[in-house]
Amino acid sequence: MENYRSCGVGPAKMSQIINSTNGSGTDIITPQQCSNYLKIKRKKNISKECMIVIQNFLERKARDSEFYYAIQLDDTQSYRSIFWGDARARESYMKFSDVIVFDVTYKTNNFSMPFAHFTTVNHHRQSILLGCALLSDEREEIFVWLFDQWLKCMFNQALGAIITGQDSAICNVIAKMFSHTYYRYCK
Repeated sequence: MENYRSCGVGPAKMSQIINSTNGSGTDIITPQQCSNYLKIKRKKNISKECMIVIQNFLERKARDSEFYYAIQLDDTQSYRSIFWGDARARESYMKFSDVIVFDVTYKTNNFSMPFAHFTTVNHHRQSILLGCALLSDEREEIFVWLFDQWLKCMFNQALGAIITGQDSAICNVIAKMFSHTYYRYCK
């Protein structure tokens, strides 16, 4: 099933192929069983992938003492979310923190985890990436954790203004955590 998945074969076609190659009298594999197997396999790989990410972050921290990262764990000590920002991003934030854009629209990674990023614009109108995160989901408690880590990374310096999508969870968290920050929706 993993080989079929790596070739882009979906669960329905996968079950068809497996069932056509099985001899008579064997159990039929349903698309749901294929899907469930792949989900379990993916969850097991998250821990492996996270260890690789952590190793990378430790190496970056050894080279760059201002590199910041945080990992959120759940009740079972499994990885939930990861945030990171490097020295260049932190320095840029100190200069260009008047307006920040926060976006959580991408889910193109293997684990379908939302990718969030903080960006701003410098005095040459160039976009500057200020920090990134892979989130377990888009609930308020996750955004509270993320914005808390964001503030720690950025020396607890308040935002001037923030622009986001029209997500109610993000709106609620920003209203609570950044009450003195101008807040606007992205058009």
